[in-house]
Amino acid sequence: AGWSASRSGVRDDGALSGSHRDRECEVAARSVDARSTAGRARDVLLACASRCLTRPMRRAGNAGIFGKSAPRPFAWRIIRAMANGLTYVRKTTSPEATKQLAGTLAPYLRAGDVIVLSGDLGAGKTQFVQGVAAALGVRGPVTSPTFNILLSYLEGSLPLHHFDLYRLDDADELEDIGFYDTLDADGASFVEWGERFPDALPYGYLEVRITVDAEGNRVVRAHAFGDRARCLLTVWAKDSKSRLVKCAGGFA
Repeated sequence: AGWSASRSGVRDDGALSGSHRDRECEVAARSVDARSTAGRARDVLLACASRCLTRPMRRAGNAGIFGKSAPRPFAWRIIRAMANGLTYVRKTTSPEATKQLAGTLAPYLRAGDVIVLSGDLGAGKTQFVQGVAAALGVRGPVTSPTFNILLSYLEGSLPLHHFDLYRLDDADELEDIGFYDTLDADGASFVEWGERFPDALPYGYLEVRITVDAEGNRVVRAHAFGDRARCLLTVWAKDSKSRLVKCAGGFA
């Protein structure tokens, strides 16, 4: 389903063209950023942090928003601390409910989106990707890429790239598996265990953290870093089928 902006926010509106979705996405992003002067000041501070607290990249190209440099680990902590502010949460009580939630994200994804999935082994990260893949029209089995590192699904309405970085020991190995090229490719990338290499992540991404409570339910928290991710999270949360609830704070 598509969506459009109105006085009350963003609503489900049926299928819309890609260009229309992009225009509405810009409207939603402006509405988020225009809410306070503090929000605008935050963006200026983020830009300063990303320019000043950098070091040369180990890889030659594909440097993304930072040009030919990437932030030092301590710079990432500053950026993450300042970026905290847009977080949504939902509790799911079954694998099917986790997949249903993930499926509601699929219509709003576009090429270049990066979703970082964090959580313990067995928390439901791959189930989340399965829900997205099904909603995109992937008909074949979607499995964990624990040993493959990367599995791509190209038959859906948007190419889906699924990484599992758990078995990698060094950030230099990311270049060998085509990590950076894939993030910049024509699909959406889902990255499990991306927190192992924080300074290899792009400036803008949506983080989805899945934890298990005492009753075995999954608590899914989504947090946005960067303008595009804030836009994506905003429209996803406005979809009534997602049943996401806004909460204070971000991730530590």
